[in-house]
Amino acid sequence: MALVSLLLSFLTSDWLRVSAVFFATYVAWYYFKYFTRANPLPGPLPIPLLGNLLQANSDFALWADTLQEKYGDMFEVYLGPQRHIWLGRADLVEKIYTSSTKSNYFIHQPDSHGGLAELDMADKGLVLNCNLHTWKFNRKFLTQSLMSKNFLKEALEETTTRFAEIESYWAKHGHDKELDFPQWMTRFFTDSTTAMTTGRKATASLAYYQQIAKKSNSKSEPAETEEFLNHLLTWEYSMKFFVLLPPFLRNYVPILYNYNEKYKKNKEWLDEYLFGIIRDRKSEIEKTPEDMTLRSNVLTLLITANTPRGMSVEVEGSLRTMSEKEISSNMLE
Repeated sequence: MALVSLLLSFLTSDWLRVSAVFFATYVAWYYFKYFTRANPLPGPLPIPLLGNLLQANSDFALWADTLQEKYGDMFEVYLGPQRHIWLGRADLVEKIYTSSTKSNYFIHQPDSHGGLAELDMADKGLVLNCNLHTWKFNRKFLTQSLMSKNFLKEALEETTTRFAEIESYWAKHGHDKELDFPQWMTRFFTDSTTAMTTGRKATASLAYYQQIAKKSNSKSEPAETEEFLNHLLTWEYSMKFFVLLPPFLRNYVPILYNYNEKYKKNKEWLDEYLFGIIRDRKSEIEKTPEDMTLRSNVLTLLITANTPRGMSVEVEGSLRTMSEKEISSNMLE
Protein backbone atom coordinates (compact mmCIF):
# COMPACT_ATOMS: atom_id res chain seq x y z
CA MET A 1 0.00 0.00 0.00
CA ALA A 2 2.83 2.34 0.89
CA LEU A 3 4.50 1.46 -2.43
CA VAL A 4 1.33 2.36 -4.37
CA SER A 5 1.04 5.67 -2.53
CA LEU A 6 4.68 6.44 -3.25
CA LEU A 7 4.22 5.60 -6.94
CA LEU A 8 1.09 7.76 -7.23
CA SER A 9 2.85 10.61 -5.46
CA PHE A 10 5.79 10.35 -7.88
CA LEU A 11 3.57 10.22 -10.97
CA THR A 12 1.48 13.16 -9.77
CA SER A 13 4.46 15.34 -8.98
CA ASP A 14 6.12 14.29 -12.25
CA TRP A 15 2.97 15.15 -14.19
CA LEU A 16 2.81 18.55 -12.54
CA ARG A 17 6.45 19.23 -13.38
CA VAL A 18 5.95 18.20 -17.01
CA SER A 19 2.83 20.38 -17.26
CA ALA A 20 4.65 23.35 -15.74
CA VAL A 21 7.57 22.93 -18.15
CA PHE A 22 5.20 22.59 -21.11
CA PHE A 23 3.23 25.69 -20.07
CA ALA A 24 6.38 27.77 -19.52
CA THR A 25 7.76 26.64 -22.89
CA TYR A 26 4.53 27.54 -24.66
CA VAL A 27 4.39 31.01 -23.05
CA ALA A 28 8.05 31.65 -23.94
CA TRP A 29 7.46 30.52 -27.52
CA TYR A 30 4.28 32.64 -27.78
CA TYR A 31 5.99 35.85 -26.69
CA PHE A 32 9.08 35.12 -28.80
CA LYS A 33 6.81 34.90 -31.86
CA TYR A 34 4.96 38.03 -30.72
CA PHE A 35 8.05 40.22 -30.24
CA THR A 36 9.66 39.01 -33.48
CA ARG A 37 6.50 39.30 -35.63
CA ALA A 38 6.70 40.95 -39.04
CA ASN A 39 5.52 44.56 -39.42
CA PRO A 40 4.70 45.18 -35.73
CA LEU A 41 2.13 47.84 -34.89
CA PRO A 42 1.24 49.44 -31.54
CA GLY A 43 -1.47 47.73 -29.55
CA PRO A 44 -2.30 46.10 -26.21
CA LEU A 45 -0.12 43.20 -25.06
CA PRO A 46 -1.93 39.90 -25.70
CA ILE A 47 -1.89 36.81 -23.51
CA PRO A 48 -1.48 33.26 -24.86
CA LEU A 49 -4.53 31.59 -26.39
CA LEU A 50 -6.97 34.41 -25.52
CA GLY A 51 -5.12 37.37 -27.04
CA ASN A 52 -6.81 40.62 -25.96
CA LEU A 53 -10.27 39.11 -25.41
CA LEU A 54 -10.16 39.61 -21.63
CA GLN A 55 -9.49 43.33 -22.18
CA ALA A 56 -12.49 43.75 -24.47
CA ASN A 57 -15.99 44.54 -23.29
CA SER A 58 -19.39 43.86 -24.81
CA ASP A 59 -19.30 47.19 -26.68
CA PHE A 60 -16.60 46.66 -29.31
CA ALA A 61 -17.09 50.15 -30.74
CA LEU A 62 -16.35 51.75 -27.37
CA TRP A 63 -13.32 49.49 -26.91
CA ALA A 64 -12.06 50.44 -30.39
CA ASP A 65 -12.41 54.16 -29.55
CA THR A 66 -10.41 53.65 -26.35
CA LEU A 67 -7.66 51.81 -28.23
CA GLN A 68 -7.56 54.46 -30.95
CA GLU A 69 -7.06 57.23 -28.38
CA LYS A 70 -4.16 55.29 -26.86
CA TYR A 71 -2.45 53.76 -29.91
CA GLY A 72 -3.38 56.02 -32.83
CA ASP A 73 -5.21 55.50 -36.11
CA MET A 74 -3.59 52.16 -36.98
CA PHE A 75 -3.10 49.51 -34.33
CA GLU A 76 -3.31 45.77 -33.82
CA VAL A 77 -5.31 43.53 -31.51
CA TYR A 78 -5.35 39.79 -31.03
CA LEU A 79 -8.76 38.12 -30.95
CA GLY A 80 -7.75 34.73 -29.67
CA PRO A 81 -4.49 33.76 -31.40
CA GLN A 82 -5.36 35.68 -34.58
CA ARG A 83 -3.87 39.12 -35.28
CA HIS A 84 -6.18 41.88 -36.55
CA ILE A 85 -5.20 45.34 -37.79
CA TRP A 86 -7.76 48.04 -37.03
CA LEU A 87 -7.88 51.30 -38.95
CA GLY A 88 -9.38 54.43 -37.40
CA ARG A 89 -9.24 57.03 -40.17
CA ALA A 90 -11.43 57.28 -43.25
CA ASP A 91 -8.65 57.89 -45.78
CA LEU A 92 -6.88 54.71 -44.65
CA VAL A 93 -9.83 52.54 -45.66
CA GLU A 94 -10.99 54.46 -48.76
CA LYS A 95 -9.27 52.15 -51.25
CA ILE A 96 -10.14 49.01 -49.33
CA TYR A 97 -13.85 49.80 -49.29
CA THR A 98 -14.10 51.04 -52.87
CA SER A 99 -17.46 50.33 -54.48
CA SER A 100 -15.79 48.91 -57.60
CA THR A 101 -16.53 45.23 -58.14
CA LYS A 102 -13.07 44.96 -59.76
CA SER A 103 -11.26 46.03 -56.59
CA ASN A 104 -8.00 44.20 -55.82
CA TYR A 105 -8.62 44.47 -52.08
CA PHE A 106 -10.13 41.45 -50.38
CA ILE A 107 -10.12 42.36 -46.72
CA HIS A 108 -11.39 39.10 -45.25
CA GLN A 109 -8.90 36.94 -43.38
CA PRO A 110 -8.87 33.11 -43.45
CA ASP A 111 -11.20 31.32 -41.06
CA SER A 112 -8.30 30.39 -38.78
CA HIS A 113 -10.52 29.22 -35.90
CA GLY A 114 -12.84 27.18 -38.12
CA GLY A 115 -15.80 28.84 -36.41
CA LEU A 116 -17.30 30.29 -39.58
CA ALA A 117 -17.14 26.89 -41.26
CA GLU A 118 -19.02 25.41 -38.28
CA LEU A 119 -21.75 28.00 -38.85
CA ASP A 120 -21.61 27.29 -42.61
CA MET A 121 -20.66 30.92 -43.29
CA ALA A 122 -16.99 30.72 -44.33
CA ASP A 123 -17.89 30.84 -48.03
CA LYS A 124 -21.36 32.39 -47.85
CA GLY A 125 -22.63 35.97 -48.05
CA LEU A 126 -20.30 38.98 -47.95
CA VAL A 127 -19.45 40.19 -44.46
CA LEU A 128 -17.59 37.10 -43.20
CA ASN A 129 -16.95 35.34 -46.50
CA CYS A 130 -13.37 34.03 -46.70
CA ASN A 131 -13.66 32.73 -50.28
CA LEU A 132 -12.76 35.33 -52.91
CA HIS A 133 -14.66 33.58 -55.72
CA THR A 134 -17.99 33.28 -53.89
CA TRP A 135 -17.53 36.75 -52.37
CA LYS A 136 -17.26 38.28 -55.86
CA PHE A 137 -20.29 36.28 -57.01
CA ASN A 138 -22.48 37.42 -54.10
CA ARG A 139 -21.24 41.00 -54.30
CA LYS A 140 -22.13 41.31 -57.98
CA PHE A 141 -25.64 39.93 -57.44
CA LEU A 142 -26.35 42.14 -54.42
CA THR A 143 -24.86 45.26 -56.01
CA GLN A 144 -27.05 44.97 -59.09
CA SER A 145 -30.11 44.14 -56.99
CA LEU A 146 -29.71 47.02 -54.53
CA MET A 147 -28.89 49.53 -57.27
CA SER A 148 -31.86 48.53 -59.40
CA LYS A 149 -34.12 51.49 -60.16
CA ASN A 150 -37.24 49.47 -59.39
CA PHE A 151 -35.84 48.29 -56.06
CA LEU A 152 -34.89 51.83 -54.99
CA LYS A 153 -38.36 53.06 -55.89
CA GLU A 154 -40.02 50.24 -53.97
CA ALA A 155 -37.70 50.77 -50.97
CA LEU A 156 -38.68 54.45 -50.81
CA GLU A 157 -42.37 53.59 -50.94
CA GLU A 158 -41.92 50.91 -48.29
CA THR A 159 -40.13 53.31 -45.93
CA THR A 160 -42.95 55.84 -46.31
CA THR A 161 -45.50 53.11 -45.58
CA ARG A 162 -43.62 52.01 -42.46
CA PHE A 163 -43.53 55.57 -41.07
CA ALA A 164 -47.26 55.95 -41.66
CA GLU A 165 -47.84 52.64 -39.90
CA ILE A 166 -45.72 53.72 -36.92
CA GLU A 167 -47.73 56.94 -36.65
CA SER A 168 -50.96 54.94 -36.56
CA TYR A 169 -49.63 52.73 -33.75
CA TRP A 170 -48.52 55.82 -31.85
CA ALA A 171 -51.94 57.42 -32.21
CA LYS A 172 -53.76 54.23 -31.25
CA HIS A 173 -51.75 53.41 -28.15
CA GLY A 174 -51.31 56.98 -26.96
CA HIS A 175 -48.45 59.46 -26.62
CA ASP A 176 -48.10 58.99 -22.87
CA LYS A 177 -46.34 55.63 -23.07
CA GLU A 178 -42.63 55.43 -22.34
CA LEU A 179 -40.66 53.42 -24.89
CA ASP A 180 -37.14 52.04 -25.12
CA PHE A 181 -35.72 53.83 -28.17
CA PRO A 182 -33.09 51.16 -29.09
CA GLN A 183 -35.82 48.49 -28.88
CA TRP A 184 -38.12 50.63 -31.00
CA MET A 185 -35.43 51.26 -33.63
CA THR A 186 -34.56 47.56 -33.81
CA ARG A 187 -38.17 46.66 -34.53
CA PHE A 188 -38.68 49.50 -36.99
CA PHE A 189 -35.64 48.42 -39.00
CA THR A 190 -36.75 44.78 -38.75
CA ASP A 191 -40.11 45.63 -40.29
CA SER A 192 -38.61 47.84 -43.00
CA THR A 193 -35.77 45.46 -43.90
CA THR A 194 -38.03 42.40 -43.93
CA ALA A 195 -40.48 44.08 -46.29
CA MET A 196 -37.75 45.32 -48.64
CA THR A 197 -35.90 42.00 -48.57
CA THR A 198 -38.73 39.46 -48.76
CA GLY A 199 -41.81 41.48 -49.73
CA ARG A 200 -43.57 40.18 -46.61
CA LYS A 201 -45.21 42.35 -44.02
CA ALA A 202 -43.48 42.10 -40.64
CA THR A 203 -45.10 43.13 -37.37
CA ALA A 204 -42.29 43.62 -34.87
CA SER A 205 -43.30 47.26 -34.31
CA LEU A 206 -46.93 46.32 -33.72
CA ALA A 207 -45.89 43.67 -31.20
CA TYR A 208 -43.72 46.19 -29.36
CA TYR A 209 -46.50 48.79 -29.15
CA GLN A 210 -48.90 46.14 -27.91
CA GLN A 211 -46.34 45.19 -25.29
CA ILE A 212 -45.83 48.70 -23.93
CA ALA A 213 -49.58 49.30 -24.02
CA LYS A 214 -50.03 46.05 -22.06
CA LYS A 215 -52.42 44.62 -24.59
CA SER A 216 -53.25 40.98 -24.08
CA ASN A 217 -54.82 40.37 -27.49
CA SER A 218 -51.61 40.06 -29.53
CA LYS A 219 -52.10 38.04 -32.67
CA SER A 220 -49.93 35.15 -33.85
CA GLU A 221 -48.34 37.22 -36.61
CA PRO A 222 -46.52 39.61 -34.24
CA ALA A 223 -45.45 36.59 -32.17
CA GLU A 224 -43.91 34.98 -35.26
CA THR A 225 -42.02 38.16 -36.13
CA GLU A 226 -40.78 38.49 -32.56
CA GLU A 227 -39.56 34.90 -32.65
CA PHE A 228 -37.65 35.57 -35.87
CA LEU A 229 -36.16 38.75 -34.38
CA ASN A 230 -35.00 36.89 -31.28
CA HIS A 231 -33.30 34.25 -33.42
CA LEU A 232 -31.73 37.00 -35.52
CA LEU A 233 -30.29 38.76 -32.46
CA THR A 234 -28.97 35.43 -31.18
CA TRP A 235 -27.30 34.88 -34.56
CA GLU A 236 -25.57 38.25 -34.18
CA TYR A 237 -24.09 37.14 -30.85
CA SER A 238 -23.13 33.77 -32.31
CA MET A 239 -21.00 35.41 -35.02
CA LYS A 240 -18.85 37.09 -32.35
CA PHE A 241 -18.68 33.85 -30.39
CA PHE A 242 -17.47 31.72 -33.31
CA VAL A 243 -15.11 34.34 -34.75
CA LEU A 244 -13.43 35.28 -31.47
CA LEU A 245 -13.14 32.03 -29.50
CA PRO A 246 -10.72 29.26 -30.48
CA PRO A 247 -12.28 25.81 -31.08
CA PHE A 248 -10.60 24.34 -27.98
CA LEU A 249 -12.52 26.73 -25.72
CA ARG A 250 -15.79 26.36 -27.66
CA ASN A 251 -15.76 22.57 -27.63
CA TYR A 252 -14.18 21.63 -24.29
CA VAL A 253 -15.12 24.30 -21.73
CA PRO A 254 -18.53 23.14 -20.41
CA ILE A 255 -20.34 26.50 -20.32
CA LEU A 256 -18.93 27.58 -23.68
CA TYR A 257 -19.79 24.19 -25.18
CA ASN A 258 -23.45 24.74 -24.26
CA TYR A 259 -23.41 28.09 -26.06
CA ASN A 260 -21.65 26.44 -28.99
CA GLU A 261 -24.50 23.95 -29.44
CA LYS A 262 -27.18 26.57 -28.79
CA TYR A 263 -25.82 28.86 -31.50
CA LYS A 264 -25.56 26.02 -34.02
CA LYS A 265 -29.19 25.07 -33.46
CA ASN A 266 -30.18 28.72 -33.77
CA LYS A 267 -28.46 28.92 -37.17
CA GLU A 268 -30.28 25.75 -38.29
CA TRP A 269 -33.61 27.33 -37.29
CA LEU A 270 -32.84 30.49 -39.28
CA ASP A 271 -31.82 28.47 -42.34
CA GLU A 272 -35.05 26.48 -42.33
CA TYR A 273 -37.13 29.61 -41.76
CA LEU A 274 -35.52 31.42 -44.70
CA PHE A 275 -35.70 28.33 -46.93
CA GLY A 276 -39.45 28.30 -46.31
CA ILE A 277 -39.75 31.96 -47.36
CA ILE A 278 -37.65 31.36 -50.49
CA ARG A 279 -39.69 28.32 -51.58
CA ASP A 280 -42.97 30.13 -50.98
CA ARG A 281 -41.80 33.05 -53.10
CA LYS A 282 -40.61 30.72 -55.87
CA SER A 283 -44.03 29.11 -55.91
CA GLU A 284 -45.71 32.54 -56.10
CA ILE A 285 -43.48 33.57 -59.01
CA GLU A 286 -44.29 30.37 -60.91
CA LYS A 287 -48.01 31.03 -60.49
CA THR A 288 -47.71 34.68 -61.59
CA PRO A 289 -48.57 35.24 -65.29
CA GLU A 290 -45.54 36.12 -67.39
CA ASP A 291 -47.14 39.36 -68.58
CA MET A 292 -47.54 40.56 -64.97
CA THR A 293 -44.71 42.63 -63.45
CA LEU A 294 -43.08 41.08 -60.40
CA ARG A 295 -42.29 43.06 -57.28
CA SER A 296 -38.73 44.33 -56.95
CA ASN A 297 -37.75 43.22 -53.44
CA VAL A 298 -34.32 41.67 -52.93
CA LEU A 299 -35.63 38.10 -52.70
CA THR A 300 -37.49 38.31 -56.01
CA LEU A 301 -34.53 39.93 -57.75
CA LEU A 302 -32.13 37.23 -56.53
CA ILE A 303 -34.49 34.37 -57.43
CA THR A 304 -35.17 35.65 -60.95
CA ALA A 305 -31.62 36.82 -61.75
CA ASN A 306 -30.29 35.11 -64.90
CA THR A 307 -33.76 33.80 -65.75
CA PRO A 308 -36.13 35.07 -68.48
CA ARG A 309 -38.03 37.07 -65.83
CA GLY A 310 -35.07 38.81 -64.20
CA MET A 311 -31.89 40.78 -64.69
CA SER A 312 -28.67 39.39 -66.16
CA VAL A 313 -25.73 39.10 -63.75
CA GLU A 314 -22.49 37.87 -65.28
CA VAL A 315 -19.68 36.91 -62.90
CA GLU A 316 -16.38 35.69 -64.34
CA GLY A 317 -18.10 34.63 -67.56
CA SER A 318 -20.88 32.71 -65.79
CA LEU A 319 -24.62 33.43 -65.97
CA ARG A 320 -25.77 30.83 -63.45
CA THR A 321 -28.61 31.42 -61.01
CA MET A 322 -28.27 31.55 -57.23
CA SER A 323 -28.95 28.46 -55.13
CA GLU A 324 -31.38 28.57 -52.21
CA LYS A 325 -28.46 28.38 -49.77
CA GLU A 326 -26.73 31.35 -51.41
CA ILE A 327 -29.95 33.37 -51.40
CA SER A 328 -30.70 32.60 -47.74
CA SER A 329 -27.16 33.56 -46.65
CA ASN A 330 -27.38 36.92 -48.42
CA MET A 331 -30.87 37.56 -47.01
CA LEU A 332 -29.62 36.80 -43.52
CA GLU A 333 -26.90 39.43 -43.80
